[in-house]
Amino acid sequence: MLKNLHFISFFFMFLAINSAKAHTNSCQQDNEIVFIFKKNDHVPTTKYRTISGTINPIYISEQGDFKRSELIINNKSKTDTISRSVKGDLICMTYIYDSPKTYYYLFQKGDTIIFDYENGVPKATIFGRKTKEFDCNFEVSFKIQKPLDDFEFFDQNKRMRNELESKKHKTEIHDYTVKIHATLDSLFAKDLISKNVMKLYKEHTKYYEINVNKELLSKISADDLKQDDLLYMRGYQFFLDNYITKKIKETNTKSQPDNPKIAFDYVLKSKVFSVIVKDYLLYTTLCRIIESSSNVDSEMYFEKFKQEVHNKEMCNEIFEKYAFDLSKMKEEKKITYFLNSAKQKFTLDEILSKNKNKVIYVDFWASWCGPCRVSIPAFNNLKKMYKDKEVVFVNISIDKDLSAWKMASDKEKLFSSSSNLFAVNYPNAEFYQDLQLKTIPRYLLYNKKGELINNTAPHPESKEIEIELDKLLQE
Repeated sequence: MLKNLHFISFFFMFLAINSAKAHTNSCQQDNEIVFIFKKNDHVPTTKYRTISGTINPIYISEQGDFKRSELIINNKSKTDTISRSVKGDLICMTYIYDSPKTYYYLFQKGDTIIFDYENGVPKATIFGRKTKEFDCNFEVSFKIQKPLDDFEFFDQNKRMRNELESKKHKTEIHDYTVKIHATLDSLFAKDLISKNVMKLYKEHTKYYEINVNKELLSKISADDLKQDDLLYMRGYQFFLDNYITKKIKETNTKSQPDNPKIAFDYVLKSKVFSVIVKDYLLYTTLCRIIESSSNVDSEMYFEKFKQEVHNKEMCNEIFEKYAFDLSKMKEEKKITYFLNSAKQKFTLDEILSKNKNKVIYVDFWASWCGPCRVSIPAFNNLKKMYKDKEVVFVNISIDKDLSAWKMASDKEKLFSSSSNLFAVNYPNAEFYQDLQLKTIPRYLLYNKKGELINNTAPHPESKEIEIELDKLLQE
């Protein structure tokens, strides 16, 4: 019996390895990377949720691209395999497996990676190329105790650190960084870890310490502001933000360091950044300007951006991302405009006219609104409940970022709906001003005559909405 169990175990391991090898060959041809996540039904002790509602997410970013994407896995009951097309040679993974416990991995284009789990702790194995012993799972193998971050401290103590505790924390972070670097140096000297992987961990802990102890910003070197190949690391991006904030405070004590316009103008005049880092900073601060400012300011700073940025592809990306081709429509006050996923234009009057003799239930939401997205499944369930009745369910996003709306719609399974709309001229249209639409989620109800009869309708989770819908259907 025992021999049979050993044979079965070996047989399934053999199948997994050969499956991984088959994936690897495909990846190398198609510039893909394949992730195989074995079944993991472990319940995390701390549940960190993203805005989209994902518990303990996984992010990947490519070298040469500062944007990161969330990897959605479904491996609670069975193995989940995900393939991703990639351009960069190196891919960094941030795996938040039991928040705030986070593991970092560095993979290559063409890799196939299998993740196994022990009590929820991920352990990665790379197939398709020769690796060194600690190229994966360094943090699992060397459990160097990381000091509590601010989130953990608050969770345990229900308060923030006092001044003395903050000072002690900075010392602890420094000691932790020294231990990590010493361990990495020792492994590299013994040829047990690759240079790129060692660099990932070293740079991550280095900038993590600086981001915790901002006094260290005064001790950085000129090269720290020119690390083009680190832009795919979140910690390095935070470091750049902290550096700019510090410099703005030093040059003008009365200015608002978090104001993206001030940050943009500072970066524009600065000569300390490399060309690529400067392009990145101009791009990200411009995005913040567009998402928090008027259309007039957005267009003015977009013109500055177009003149100064070296990577002109970024101009096209911004133009598409924020629908600058609709600039005139965004300023319209009398008519309320919408786009659907095919970028077809609709007006509010057209929607009401098209759905005459039907009850209309409207959901205002946005990709960045956590409560909105938590309520979308209930909205969708309500839609199914009334699918054979004369009720139209409309989702209207007040996002400024067209691409963020599209990605969120896809994840929330709204993209197939013809009634999933993008609010083109929010907040300028009189419709929004009359509603005083400043907080979301917010729900509206129209009767069969197309009249707005409730501008603060019940949430989709409530029983009240069913009562109101049933009442309006009988009219």
